[in-house]
Amino acid sequence: MSAVFVTQFAKPPPTLLSAPDAKLAHPPPINEQAPETVLLIPPPMVLLAPLTVFPSHDRGRVVMAYENLIRLAEVMNKLRSPGGCPWDAEQTHESLLKYLLEESYEFIESVESGNRQDMREELGDILLQVYFHSRIAEEDGKDPFTVDDVAKVVADKLISRHPHVFSDVKVDSSADVLENWERIKREEKGRALAHDGVPTGQPALPLATKLIYRAQKNHLSTPEISNREIPIDEASLGRELLSLISWAVEHGLDPEIALRKAALEFRDAMTREESR
Repeated sequence: MSAVFVTQFAKPPPTLLSAPDAKLAHPPPINEQAPETVLLIPPPMVLLAPLTVFPSHDRGRVVMAYENLIRLAEVMNKLRSPGGCPWDAEQTHESLLKYLLEESYEFIESVESGNRQDMREELGDILLQVYFHSRIAEEDGKDPFTVDDVAKVVADKLISRHPHVFSDVKVDSSADVLENWERIKREEKGRALAHDGVPTGQPALPLATKLIYRAQKNHLSTPEISNREIPIDEASLGRELLSLISWAVEHGLDPEIALRKAALEFRDAMTREESR
């Protein structure tokens, strides 16, 4: 099936292009400052999905078709609606949490293995979780939202948190970008304490890492560093952590519980320091 592309210009009139596939289309020259919107209209002239043409430094002009994102929303809606799948209809935000964790771990494994096919599949499974939760959210009687609302929130957030790209703020390094991100995030959410918003339900190691990161960015004290000298590289750090865990197991201690308790004590110490 061939497709007709309608490129929208005020002047001159729209230009029509035909191509067997959206990715093979060659739209007219574009304005790099304000890329035009292109509509994919397959016969019999029914609007299927919007396309955006934009400049890319490494790939030239790129045509992005979103018909499969729309298709996924339609599939999810059918599964969830009356006459669809009983299992899908029974699921809740709470019942799906374990699958979100599982799919995230599987994607991590695919990245570490370098398997591109698995990466594509596992990213799709994570995307399914976003669509599934959003479809469930549509049914909420008090505060419903859609997957488009979810996309709007994250797009607005990216624009707000990157004033050096979308505004006139100047930065000199990635460190400046991260500092701006944390400052803007804290202002937007009205957070009073440096550790506000850090989820304590996450595993102990990322919890401790996040708390220390927040402390550093807010110029608070951080845990004392051991005087033991080890090479400054990931492999050496990994061996040291593994050795410490082995020591804990040998002595009947749970390293997860131990680190969690220490991390929460550090969080409380951050609160006391900020309250002075």
